[in-house]
Amino acid sequence: MQQATATTGQLSDLFAQARLTPVQRRIAAHIVQRGPQAAFCSSIELAEQVGVSQPSVTRLATALGYAGFSDLQRAIRALVLEERAPSRAPADAENKLQHAVGHAIDALAVLRRQLADPDALEHAAQALAQTPVLPVHGSRSAAPLAAQFEFFAAKIHPDVRLLTGSRTELLDGLERAAAGGATALLALALPRYPRELAELLEAARERDIEVVLLTDSPLSPLAALATSTLWAPVSSDLVFDAAVAPLQLVTVLLEVLADARPARTRERLERFDAWADAHDYFTPA
Repeated sequence: MQQATATTGQLSDLFAQARLTPVQRRIAAHIVQRGPQAAFCSSIELAEQVGVSQPSVTRLATALGYAGFSDLQRAIRALVLEERAPSRAPADAENKLQHAVGHAIDALAVLRRQLADPDALEHAAQALAQTPVLPVHGSRSAAPLAAQFEFFAAKIHPDVRLLTGSRTELLDGLERAAAGGATALLALALPRYPRELAELLEAARERDIEVVLLTDSPLSPLAALATSTLWAPVSSDLVFDAAVAPLQLVTVLLEVLADARPARTRERLERFDAWADAHDYFTPA
């Protein structure tokens, strides 16, 4: 409780240094009250929660002397996570490409801190390891992450099925997986969150299939449909989001999945290596 009070006080001090408009004070009050949750919201999500425009959130950041919302968010995360606050370098100290890479590194630091307590990750990996059939789906921008997970998971799990296609094809694939004994589903979701994914998750819950959601924020609107949620923030500085930390989370999940059934993992990897050698899959190193 003392830590929460200290963080609230530090956040209040962050906003007390500037003269803010009534709208900006509303946003600041919401951030102070929601602390850890607000630290991982995008400017759009924060605006929706407070009921203001997204430019109002950006103006709050500039009123406090930051180049943009991303810099303010880094300062909030530094207070919430007890990390060193970022320096307020002039806006032109780095170009926008360097800035974007810096924020991707920050996202990895958030994931690194989360992994100090791997309980949620291990619970999710156990559910995915134990299901006889493992359906995997990632819609739109999350599709490459889902494909990468499926590619590697198929080497250590006997029946991984990547669900793709139209809405009805996804539901067909889920039904076939359920008929095959599926007890868990891995869904990957990044902004913006497709409607068809929500429908797929609802259908999985109706069939008593445990939903493991890998996404960018604990406040993702799809988290309410998941049994367990794993998350890592994206970097949103450029025209398109950089899912560097979610990609690393996929790799970490694969590692914990492998550890969940070590004997099976070893046997399947040895079998693959023997097959690959026999059929000359790869060029010499």
